[in-house]
Amino acid sequence: MKKSLVALLLAGLSFLPACKKDDHDPWNSCPSCSGILYTRGDSVGLDVYKIGVADSHFPVENCGFQYYQGNKGGFGSTLEEIGCANDSVHLIWAYGGLSSIRVSRGWEGQTDTGLKIGDPIEKYLDLYPEAKLREHCFSEDWIAPHFVVDFDENDNITAMKVVDIDFARELRVGKVLRTCPCSSILYTTEENNDLGFIPVDEEAKTLGLGDFKMDMPERDYLIKNCNFEVDKDDCSFMNLRGCDNDSVYLKWSFNKLEQISIRNGWEGQTDTGLKIGDPIEKFLNIYPNAMNKRYVHSSDGSELNLWATGYLRVSTDKNNLIDIINLRDFEFSDPGITPIGPWQSECLFSSEEDCYEEK
Repeated sequence: MKKSLVALLLAGLSFLPACKKDDHDPWNSCPSCSGILYTRGDSVGLDVYKIGVADSHFPVENCGFQYYQGNKGGFGSTLEEIGCANDSVHLIWAYGGLSSIRVSRGWEGQTDTGLKIGDPIEKYLDLYPEAKLREHCFSEDWIAPHFVVDFDENDNITAMKVVDIDFARELRVGKVLRTCPCSSILYTTEENNDLGFIPVDEEAKTLGLGDFKMDMPERDYLIKNCNFEVDKDDCSFMNLRGCDNDSVYLKWSFNKLEQISIRNGWEGQTDTGLKIGDPIEKFLNIYPNAMNKRYVHSSDGSELNLWATGYLRVSTDKNNLIDIINLRDFEFSDPGITPIGPWQSECLFSSEEDCYEEK
């Protein structure tokens, strides 16, 4: 009789709703409200929700999470989901991969190093000695590779976040050899995978990241040590100019170096041997597939020729000699989308009178 009763109970349990919990499947698991936030190694994330995994609507459909501010994913939109006590877990997917996991007050878990919400920042610094204080326009946080923490006025942790961004470059700022960029090599080719200035007398491998790489935040060194001057400065953008004839112009956007413009007075060269003053034929021999656009000034009839390939763009003077070299952090799809440098008029590609027009 007892065996029959046990068998009947087991059969009944098979009809109960499944909890849909699988410790190895983020598409069949709820984000943990009291689990482990992994902050080190190759797989950072919250339990099975690892940074980089594909979009998942499971937390909303099965775990009581909600879409944050209506962001349900799809083309041109992020997927954001919040849940647990006080909406203390916030997951963000972008470009098809989980890019950020933030936990805040109300979350009862801890990191793989034993850090918890409410812990003093001193404990964080003991566990992550490589960490660095990062200043924003109106706030501050601490960063370690792939790991960010916020803190309150008492220096206690209020939120922790793992992200798909490796802050290793920012953490090395001020800890590597730095030189002024007035006679440097400008790396321009995609295979280098490191755009920016490398001192002429140093190998890239010696410095690792080199100096003033794209996406680097460093600016103070140029002002304090290289006599660069601030041309524009607000919370989101900063432009610096320096070297002979203000020949080097650097633009930062949201604390990341995004564009380098160079003109006569710069004594360096590109990684392919290109210099200011070289004939355009040399450029075309190196980059035979470069795109070209020609413009004529509506008032004086002067011409402007632009060539672009990959991350690199150049312009020439009336003698067909290169007078400006422009490098940015994403590839050019057209030589004439934006002014080639700060020395060109902003009206260059507008419909205003007394401007250049495409020839």
